[in-house]
Amino acid sequence: MSDKPVQPIIKKIKKVSGHGHHGGAWKIAYADFVTAMMAFFLLMWLLNATSEEQRRGIANYFDPFASTSKGGGYEGVMGGTSIKETQGTMDDTPQNIIKVKPMPPTERGQGGSAAGETEHPDVNANDNGGRTEDIKKQEEDSAKKDIENKLLKASQAQTYKSQQEEESKLNEVSEQIKQSLEKMPDLKELNKNIKISLTKDGLNIEVIDHLRNAMFPSGSSRMYKQMEDILKVIASAIKGVPNKLNIIGHTDANQYSQRSLLTNWELSTDRANASRRILVNNGVDKSRINAIEGKADTDLADPQNPMAPENRRVVITLLRQVKVNKE
Repeated sequence: MSDKPVQPIIKKIKKVSGHGHHGGAWKIAYADFVTAMMAFFLLMWLLNATSEEQRRGIANYFDPFASTSKGGGYEGVMGGTSIKETQGTMDDTPQNIIKVKPMPPTERGQGGSAAGETEHPDVNANDNGGRTEDIKKQEEDSAKKDIENKLLKASQAQTYKSQQEEESKLNEVSEQIKQSLEKMPDLKELNKNIKISLTKDGLNIEVIDHLRNAMFPSGSSRMYKQMEDILKVIASAIKGVPNKLNIIGHTDANQYSQRSLLTNWELSTDRANASRRILVNNGVDKSRINAIEGKADTDLADPQNPMAPENRRVVITLLRQVKVNKE
């Protein structure tokens, strides 16, 4: 055996448990990121929730160069000499400055810091601006109403003028018909068969039957010559005006026999249409004819005497172009 001493063999065993600890530096970075994101979204919310005036007021509160008054520095906890006072005027533009009230003096606590609170800036400092906008809007609305009233009055004045001009022309037509009948010896006596009146609808020219001067034979739409002559005079007077025409026929209450296929409805309509033909043949533009109607005996001129000759008539209406509310 060798006399050399036996050296001990040392075996190192490494124990591995889990993944170990990687340190906490990432937590700090993550916290900074979350804080930055929170500040970013808070800024976005403030920009959306405040007006321009409010944002300017908040900015002035945190900006020592913009919030100084013209006579000196800040008040209260931010007291000091202003840049304007020491270095001259930087900007003469008026600004919406929000002053911070001075913090009341308090005793210092154990930590040596002053106790108290600085009031928040008044975010409603733009009340005057809001009132100014309201006044401006009221003035604009008032000016708009004044313009509308002036336009309405001008329109009413123009409408009234147009009504007066139209009535003057219609009255001229009426006088022309009467004078034309007066100048014709054969038709002078027929003046009493004509009744002319100005209504809210227009100028009504009624050609009426009389016992001595009938316009149509009984139960017939073939007119007598004197009726045709009257219609020619009317055509001469109305062909020069642009108003449209309604022609309505009326009868008395005398009825056809039961064996007849005709009624007063057909008779009144046929008489109105016969009158239309004479007017058109004597110069009245056919495009001016607005309506041809027959009312039979439903609208009697003399309701107390349904068989009276005055109920047998043809009414020619020159319709107004400018409507009026005239009773």
